[in-house]
Amino acid sequence: GAAVVPGKPEKSHILARVAPKDGKRRMPPDGPGLSEQQIADLTTWIRDGAEWPPVRLPSELGKAKPEY
Repeated sequence: GAAVVPGKPEKSHILARVAPKDGKRRMPPDGPGLSEQQIADLTTWIRDGAEWPPVRLPSELGKAKPEY
C-alpha cells in the first residue's frame, strides 16, 4: 500500500514504520525513533491532507540550449 494516504492516517503505512512500539520494523532501524510528538504531528499532517508546498523550478530549466 501507499506510504501516505492523504486524509487517512490509518491507511498510511509510514505511521506503522515510525511507531516506536514496533521494534523490528521501526524506522529508523538504528538510533532513536521519532518522539510521540513527532508521530502526532505526522499523523495530523496526513489527516489534514498531507499538503506539500509546490516545487518551484527556475524558468530556464528544461529549455533547449542553442548549439554553436
